Amino acid sequence: MKILKPLLLILILGSMFLISGCNTEGCTDPLALNYNPDATKDDCSCIYPEPEPEPEPDIRDPYIGNYLVTDSLFMGGEFNNVKEYTLLISLENTISDTIFLKNLWGDTKSYYAILNDSSFNIPSQQVSGPYHTEGTGNISNGTITYETFGDVYLHKGYGTKQ
Repeated sequence: MKILKPLLLILILGSMFLISGCNTEGCTDPLALNYNPDATKDDCSCIYPEPEPEPEPDIRDPYIGNYLVTDSLFMGGEFNNVKEYTLLISLENTISDTIFLKNLWGDTKSYYAILNDSSFNIPSQQVSGPYHTEGTGNISNGTITYETFGDVYLHKGYGTKQ
């Protein structure tokens, strides 16, 4: 019995040494840059990638959407041809300050404009045949107002975001 006790103690201590000796310390998180697949014990050394920065909000976002517009045409010395239609303002994969006015005048076409704060400028663009248009406008508190003019006409419109 006397021999058995020291032998048992040696066996227990040896087993504990073997078990603890098999523990490889390192980063055990597979999401970490320094993940060690052989590590069995986490040593708190994990290094993680920097999070992607939040994209800057697009300053044009508040103006994007559908507007129910009333538009009138000035020809021959008076406003006439009043009509209502839906104008869509979109970005169409542009960057910076460009917006698109789709269905301006209810004609299903798209015209670009340059946004500066809440005001916009419509550079001269061909509308049909040899005719061109240009204009200015403003979008504020969900309301759009604009004026476009061309060779022989003037359009004025206003509307609210839907």
